[in-house]
Amino acid sequence: MRELLPHRRRGYAALAIGLAVSYLPLATLTAMVLYTFGIREGFESADSLSLSEIPTVIAFLMVAALVARVRAFVGGDGPVTGARARAQAGMMAAECLGVALLAALTGDGLIDASLVGAGASSLITAVRVTGWVRTLPPPPAPDPSQSSPPPRRGRPTRKKPSPKSPPSTPGPSRSTASPPRGRTAPGPARPRGRFTPPRPGRTASQAPPRHLFDGRTPPAPGDIWFATVPFDDDAGAKDRPCLVVRTLDRHAEVLKITSVDKSEHHNYARIPTASWDAKAEHDSWLERSPLRQVSYWEFRRFIAKCDARVWREVQEENGVP
Repeated sequence: MRELLPHRRRGYAALAIGLAVSYLPLATLTAMVLYTFGIREGFESADSLSLSEIPTVIAFLMVAALVARVRAFVGGDGPVTGARARAQAGMMAAECLGVALLAALTGDGLIDASLVGAGASSLITAVRVTGWVRTLPPPPAPDPSQSSPPPRRGRPTRKKPSPKSPPSTPGPSRSTASPPRGRTAPGPARPRGRFTPPRPGRTASQAPPRHLFDGRTPPAPGDIWFATVPFDDDAGAKDRPCLVVRTLDRHAEVLKITSVDKSEHHNYARIPTASWDAKAEHDSWLERSPLRQVSYWEFRRFIAKCDARVWREVQEENGVP
């Protein structure tokens, strides 16, 4: 899902579309269940149940199952299992029917109660998915170097010919003449544009939001975790060990770890694997750079603490206190 929703703006757009598409199927399924329970106030005749044909019911059930899988995905770590999806489907049914029954007891008809129940379930889904969308990175800022001002329209203006200058008279040469009034003498050329000093890098870590980990201990600098780490070209990601270097508000900065022999590459450092894999026949290799941003939703399992010697080298190279 991270490949389909690379940033926060697209995530909110997908959430709005999904809620709008799933609202009517949830309300219709809720109305059908209430009808079987004998709640038929405000329902004129059975002929109005034309939407309850078998193909339509199957399509609506598929939409509800898709919403349940999305809720299962944002509500836990790791791949979505059938048990988690069924649990979310049961919670959605309880939300729709529970609120709809309460609305029917207060005097609402079948249709109004079904709409209220589906709305309550959609609101809970929106709250759960919004928490996951907020962990996505913000949309990239536009590159000002690629934007050019639009061409000006209108008739081009002609330059008036400058009057002929009078014949020159003997006097001091231009090299020794004083500068015009109000100007300074020419000096060394200055760079064009506004100069902005480089901003210092962020070195202090921030505590991750604990509610994202459901009671588990969140990642901390110096930890080794299994997480979904993006590739160099951002064309995908892989579940692999990584070293947490810095924790921020919505993501962590990590260095990837590979089991492929990188002894001939200067950008890799040997890291012992006996602390988390006693069956390993050889050590792994830690990529020194670059730091990769990984959302907290992509962290799956804590492995071990990093080797003390390797962690001291990483702290010195990345300015981590």
